[in-house]
Amino acid sequence: MKFENKIIITLITVIIASFSIINLTTVLYIKAIIEDNLIREAYIYSKLILYNRSEPYPEYLLLSEKPILKKDYSILAYTGRHYVLVKDEYIKDKLISYTTFVVLWEASSLIILLLLFYYTLYRYIRRERDNKELLNVMLLALTHRLGNFLATHKLNVELMKEPTLQQRLRRSIEVLENTYNSTIDAIETLQSGQEEAVKSINLPQMLLEITVLYGDTSKKDIRLQVNSSIRVKGNPTYMYMLIDTLVDNAIKHSDNRVYVRLLRYKRRNILVVRNDVKPKGGEEGSGLGLKIARYICEKLGFGMRIRTKGRFTVVVCF
Repeated sequence: MKFENKIIITLITVIIASFSIINLTTVLYIKAIIEDNLIREAYIYSKLILYNRSEPYPEYLLLSEKPILKKDYSILAYTGRHYVLVKDEYIKDKLISYTTFVVLWEASSLIILLLLFYYTLYRYIRRERDNKELLNVMLLALTHRLGNFLATHKLNVELMKEPTLQQRLRRSIEVLENTYNSTIDAIETLQSGQEEAVKSINLPQMLLEITVLYGDTSKKDIRLQVNSSIRVKGNPTYMYMLIDTLVDNAIKHSDNRVYVRLLRYKRRNILVVRNDVKPKGGEEGSGLGLKIARYICEKLGFGMRIRTKGRFTVVVCF
């Protein structure tokens, strides 16, 4: 059983037990008041009889100088001259009327309070769970980036004689630094207890920045085609990690060329990342990049498909 469900069940049990004790005490007190009022009313009718005034009794009340047994009536008290008989259903109907109103009011209040409490508890637990998952994904992404960074510079060591090596090293370090800074910012946001707000994301601009950055470091032919009007509402950190991971993964496992396309089809936004797969015998990846991308898509409610016939293609629908 989930923790929040245990809390709700415990709270319901405590509240019901508390209200039951309070209601029982209240009902007994109300019953005593009703009986006291009946006795006072009987005293008034008893005195009227002493003054030779005959007033009709209410249907729920009888006075008798001798104790008698009458169907549906019970002796409530003795005034000193008359026995007071009260109809059994009278007190019962009064108590039922009172308790029905109180129970309905308490039940309505209890349901509303429990719903508010459950909603608050659910939001808090969901936020903590989302923050934990986001942190895990970001650490996975950073680990993946470090792995790619090391693989890139192992190649750069072999190319030390190339004149563009210094620029490539600098841009590679910038890529890693950007990932590191975004991870640190997200961790600080989580530690402050805040939720990252859902924002309108300029996907074409984000794609352009990422592909330009990788184009400077990878020496691969990255071809970008986007619909510049597309905007998406979502978590910017997740969205950046998704695109960055897909592009990085496509570049890493491509031979020479990577295609990135963003389009709108049948009222849905579609991101297509395609590459020409490296010939067999090249460096093989662990598949962590695609696992990270698939997890983020599931988290954001996006659809993700992978095609391996011919060229390697990843299609994300959102």
